[in-house]
Amino acid sequence: MSYMRGPSYVWGDSTRLHVRVDDGYDGWDDTSWAGGRRQSQGADSAPHDGASGVGIRQEIADAYVVMRLAELVCEQRIRAVVESAVTSFVGTWRMRPSGVPGDLTKQVITVEPAPDGAKVTADIDYGKGTGVAYSYITKFDGTEAPVYSSGKVVVTIRVRKTGPNV
Repeated sequence: MSYMRGPSYVWGDSTRLHVRVDDGYDGWDDTSWAGGRRQSQGADSAPHDGASGVGIRQEIADAYVVMRLAELVCEQRIRAVVESAVTSFVGTWRMRPSGVPGDLTKQVITVEPAPDGAKVTADIDYGKGTGVAYSYITKFDGTEAPVYSSGKVVVTIRVRKTGPNV
């Protein structure tokens, strides 16, 4: 299960991607396909009153993600978007099992601010007596940073900030 939280809350399960917006408005009427359409209103409903959401079949969401990833690669913006996603989500993230029968996997990922970067700690419990834990501290200047698991360096990463917001 993956998710993002905030005024727009996005999460997925084994069958659907779910999107909820706090103000109930997703900007649909600002799109080119809206073409003069008006939002339908019930007798006692007001436009954009309260939260609303939608569930999209996972295979549709997956196809969109692949298409969007291809756009970001072609635009040479993938690194900036990944950095923004990582730095925007300081906090502790708990991921539950996928909903697939028998899947007991649990993940806890903690992202903390660090000087000029972030500290990331992850604990993954596969639910059958196995799991993995890793951590790293990275600066956003492109210098190499070691990723540790069981006290050993298992890989190195580089993260570079490419703009004022990402």
